Amino acid sequence: MTILQSKRLTPFGKYRVFNYFKRIEFQHRGSPHAHILLWLEEAPKDILGEEKEQAIEMIDSLVSVSASEASGNIKSEASGNA
Repeated sequence: MTILQSKRLTPFGKYRVFNYFKRIEFQHRGSPHAHILLWLEEAPKDILGEEKEQAIEMIDSLVSVSASEASGNIKSEASGNA
């Protein structure tokens, strides 16, 4: 988590992780997986109110998805299957 909290090496652009919560769980066959919650500096606080547009911009800058790499549950808007 140190690299996520770095001001210079953060993968979140202008957003730096200043706090986090993580929980490691194990599935029935012993495979580990993590649940992680991050608090980002400079992130909008009122995401449903006055800072809604900034929140959308932040999410758009940090999250992407590729239909070709997805599990088959994503439909392309261009094909009319949205």
